[in-house]
Amino acid sequence: MPEPKSATPRLPKKVSLGSWLRWAVGILGSPLLLVATLLLAGLVYKTVVRAEAVQAAFALPDPNIPLKLPRDLAARPEFRTEWWRYHGQVSGASGDNFAINFSFTQEWQPKNRLAGLFLWPSLKKMCDAWFSITDFQRKAFVYYERSGTADERSVGSSAEEYQLRFGDWLVEKANNGHRLAIRQNGQGFELVALPEKQGILQGQAGYNWRGLDGAPVYFLTYPRMALKGTLTLAGKEYRVAGSAWLDHESTSYELPPSTIGWDRFSLQLENNHELFLLIWRLKDGTAAPDCPATLILPDGSLVNLDQTSYEIKTVKYWFSARTKTAYPCAWTIRLPDNRAELNLVSQVEDQELLLHNGKQALWMGPCAVRGTWNNWPITGKGFAELAGYRKPVAP
Repeated sequence: MPEPKSATPRLPKKVSLGSWLRWAVGILGSPLLLVATLLLAGLVYKTVVRAEAVQAAFALPDPNIPLKLPRDLAARPEFRTEWWRYHGQVSGASGDNFAINFSFTQEWQPKNRLAGLFLWPSLKKMCDAWFSITDFQRKAFVYYERSGTADERSVGSSAEEYQLRFGDWLVEKANNGHRLAIRQNGQGFELVALPEKQGILQGQAGYNWRGLDGAPVYFLTYPRMALKGTLTLAGKEYRVAGSAWLDHESTSYELPPSTIGWDRFSLQLENNHELFLLIWRLKDGTAAPDCPATLILPDGSLVNLDQTSYEIKTVKYWFSARTKTAYPCAWTIRLPDNRAELNLVSQVEDQELLLHNGKQALWMGPCAVRGTWNNWPITGKGFAELAGYRKPVAP
């Protein structure tokens, strides 16, 4: 009578490699299948359910909630992502010319991606900050970066009053303006920025919608601020004065997958106009619809421009030997309604930043502006920020 079959594979009597493999698969097959199923379920949870849970934990910009400056320049912890960016050009008494940039970003992120696969996500606030100095005469560019988790004492921002801090890097409200005290390795700046024009609520009273598959954003700007203070570079301190621009954004959405990068321009013209352009570049080589563009008039009023109101063309590229990346470094912008043609040229071509241990590459720096406005000659100062030329910025 045949022996009944066991549910568990028996140890093979004849020992051979094939026999051992079949026996091992029989023993381990069911647990491995279970583990694989759990990992697949975790991956689905992480990419769909968990992502939506994180998204739902934050507020959305609301066009029905009025914004007010300077109040809403302070942090808004109910949003997932916020950033602030100063950039400006200053001159010393001896004719030395420099550009400065300070950027501060904070974003809520899952504390532990692996442990959060099967659990409701717990969050931490991550902060990134960097500053740069460009020396026009010596064609020099230096920058420093810091990254870390926000805490109550030394890293983060304040929702009570305007303040950004990362260790001994500090930006804070000071009288009627802002104080920037940023130094590292004997280089940096201590400047006071005073608004020369009122703050601007970009878009519709500060509310913006970025593209057809984009996201709601609060966007605030101080387009012209007087700068004064000291700048230290290569061990030498300069007393400087000039002009700056400040942007602040708050949102709870990530970039849509169709976005590979952006080109951002801020121009201060000698006729007391300011121009802002932001071009979201898509995978198909086109620009996203509804890219924000604004013209700020001398009285501080805002004119929102659609994409038929301006033309922009790249006329020169700079090639980075470090990252094998080509970045635009000169442009022509035309505004037909103003009979304006503006030529932008980077003051220093090599202004590439490698951030997050080289994972993110940006090009950002000052530009000289020359051209015509209503057919009259005009000059100005500009700043360009280019992202996504090395690799796409969206996930």
